[in-house]
Amino acid sequence: GADDGPGAEVVVWHNGDVEVVPLDRAITAVRAVEKALSEKHFEDALYLRGKNFRYALQVYLTLGNVSMVHEPLVKLLPEQAKSSHHIAVMHMGGLSPGMNDAFRSALKWGAARGHTMYGVRNGFEGLCGGDITKLDFHDGDGLCGLAGAFLGTRRAYRMEDFSAASRELSARTIDGLIIIAGWEGYMCALELDRYRSLHKGLRNLKIVCFPASISNNLPGTQWTVGSDTALNVVTHSVDLLRTSAAATTRIFVVDVLGTSGYQCIMGGIAGGVECTHTMESPVTLQSLSDDLETIKRHFGMGKSKAVLLRSENRNSVFSVPFLRGLFEKHSGDLYDVRTAELGHLQNGGPASPQDRMIAALLGPKCIEAIESSTGVVRLFCVGFNRNEPCILTGPEMQVYMDIENRTVYNPWWRKYAHLVQRLTLLETDVGGR
Repeated sequence: GADDGPGAEVVVWHNGDVEVVPLDRAITAVRAVEKALSEKHFEDALYLRGKNFRYALQVYLTLGNVSMVHEPLVKLLPEQAKSSHHIAVMHMGGLSPGMNDAFRSALKWGAARGHTMYGVRNGFEGLCGGDITKLDFHDGDGLCGLAGAFLGTRRAYRMEDFSAASRELSARTIDGLIIIAGWEGYMCALELDRYRSLHKGLRNLKIVCFPASISNNLPGTQWTVGSDTALNVVTHSVDLLRTSAAATTRIFVVDVLGTSGYQCIMGGIAGGVECTHTMESPVTLQSLSDDLETIKRHFGMGKSKAVLLRSENRNSVFSVPFLRGLFEKHSGDLYDVRTAELGHLQNGGPASPQDRMIAALLGPKCIEAIESSTGVVRLFCVGFNRNEPCILTGPEMQVYMDIENRTVYNPWWRKYAHLVQRLTLLETDVGGR
């Protein structure tokens, strides 16, 4: 608002979405924390900052093994669990930035709670082959921000290997399994849960899925670990390509990694691209004709560059070479066309601060899910919703899964797809932008 009167409001990003809140309420909350700190009422200040702040501080103190902890912070340190579990952690699916941070968080929190922790190398293949190592708290040291996957990851699993996996789990009395994974890992968890009655080592196994995918297409979470890092790569790449295109009056058709439209849509908004072709929006001859005419018209009005983002494997017919040829054929000599493929640049490198933070906050929730599992439900997933880590049961998880299309139903980011062209195509070129 224009003033701080009773009717003034402020637009904020709150609980994972855009919200409008009364300005006086926001100011009152900030001043209350300042007052508690100035009067050295630190416990009151902790309470006023909210439960999410207290939880984040608890995770920081535990994972960092902070030695100098004084009142009232000492009460935030985790206590020993009432009963001890043997818990294994493994990766599955494609590499996603932040997998090491996720492993570190689950390992350290589990060890701090008194559980026996194991690391499984090379995914389900390693589990079946017995490539399982007992770990302690300090085996997670040095993994924060480390690129890659320390344990190794594999996409494949076979149901005929469930007996071998069951034997290896039974041999170590492992009763908890945390799968840090993308879509393949979630499907594997569903199959393990479905056939657990046939295998002794699976019958009482608690399975927790930890969302790690650049595609941001997993159930029960607004954000998957790795999706923000990959989005930063897309945005930076678009910035570079737009600079190159503007110098030569050119269109770039860019192939973007990711099995959902998240990277294209959000990268398109952040990078100011002209068009996106995603899994969620069907490409037709009419839509291509509209794209051609719109871009051609704007180049005729003086536009100097354009970028089209296309999700990988979007359509075997309307491929990147096809789109390049199509736009070149109908350019009217107003522009030329080049292609680029981002590929595995998106899942390499160290994780972004947001991905590291989400990974750190979700690790303890995996341990909590295993500790609290007492009924017939032994499959869970963790997620980050409305700015808060949460736990879903297997049945709740499946409600959100569009298995045919390897994504979730009605993803939150889909509603922003229309902003791509609205924010860009009507722009006037300024300074080569």
